[in-house]
Amino acid sequence: MRERQPSVSRDGQALPPRQLNLIPLGTDKKPLGTWKASQGTMTTDVELTTWMTTGAWDDRCNAFAVVTGFISDIVVVYSDSKDAEDWCQTNLPPTPWMVNTAKGG
Repeated sequence: MRERQPSVSRDGQALPPRQLNLIPLGTDKKPLGTWKASQGTMTTDVELTTWMTTGAWDDRCNAFAVVTGFISDIVVVYSDSKDAEDWCQTNLPPTPWMVNTAKGG
């Protein structure tokens, strides 16, 4: 994993480095902005603060998405069958970041 610079809190104290690249989503679950641009540029703490206080976090935005891939050092694997799940269990390292979708996948 690439080394990240620590963020700074309001009182000047260093915070742990943020590893996830977040972007705001509209109520239609589509990014507010371009997804492609977020794949190559890490969202700044100032942008996140703005979105959460005065910018995108309004009636157009109700969630954030994690930009996966190189920028966040995250890969998503979707296992959509019992065979796929068995393969993942056998071939991939364990992770606490697992979810079941509404459709059970």
